[in-house]
Amino acid sequence: MSVFKAVSYRGNLIDSIPDKIAYLIDPAKTSPFLLHNWISKEVRPAYTPPQLIMSWIGPQCFYDFQFFSDVILSHQKQCGDVWKKAYDHFIIRFDKKADKVGPHEIIAALNDLFFLFCHHTGGQYAGLMVVHFDTVPPHAHFLVDTLDLRTGHRRNLNLKQFYALRLIISRILHSHGITPLKMKIPKHSP
Repeated sequence: MSVFKAVSYRGNLIDSIPDKIAYLIDPAKTSPFLLHNWISKEVRPAYTPPQLIMSWIGPQCFYDFQFFSDVILSHQKQCGDVWKKAYDHFIIRFDKKADKVGPHEIIAALNDLFFLFCHHTGGQYAGLMVVHFDTVPPHAHFLVDTLDLRTGHRRNLNLKQFYALRLIISRILHSHGITPLKMKIPKHSP
């Protein structure tokens, strides 16, 4: 089963963003050489390797992590809540069986998940996706601003919303032929 988790680093406060991004874009994990080796499993004529460090800012997609950092820093400061949680950090680790799924399908699933986190979790959020190729199969990190770009409302997922998000993620993975998430069934009292 694939694994999805939310992680916290120094409370995911605004001042932890530079350290977090430095870790995420580490060349030992994101090297184009690693990407090329992974992509070469799937033979596609005239296939341009995808860029797997991407930012969503509103309706636009950028291939630049610095732009995400600048947007989230200015947005948080503008709203005056820089002491609160500035971003969510999600990680998706695919099941070993995903290695049998072509890179094209995994990339499509990652793009669908990235769009989900930035546009379908109660608002419109700036986000950063980075795929690490230092594991087999690769795993992805998503940093998503907690402030809605349009309203400034702060998203704070409760357990019910997080569980619902996991269900949607599981469906997306399944639709791309990837093993869905391991789901804990809530215990009911007798």
